[in-house]
Amino acid sequence: MYAVVSVWQMEKGKAAEQEQILRQRIVPGASRAPGFVAGYWTIDEATSTAHGMIVLETEEAARRFKESVESNRPNQEKVGVRQQELVIARVLAHAGAVPTGD
Repeated sequence: MYAVVSVWQMEKGKAAEQEQILRQRIVPGASRAPGFVAGYWTIDEATSTAHGMIVLETEEAARRFKESVESNRPNQEKVGVRQQELVIARVLAHAGAVPTGD
């Protein structure tokens, strides 16, 4: 598996609009990407720095996903989202919660 790992600087004062776009457009769009496995989006509210990790089945799927994110830069900038880092990394390990059966 491969991940597209990102760091974003979020313009203060636009958090509500940015979160709405994330939930209504970004998450559903990422979920439909070929090879999608999982996605995580986080925010450090103290610094307005967001982090994302989208896990995909193959390096090629990750490369295509990264290209789609890069091509969306004009729309990102319109809502105060500035890309700081966007890389493809090979997933070395994964851990998940074990269902308890409750």
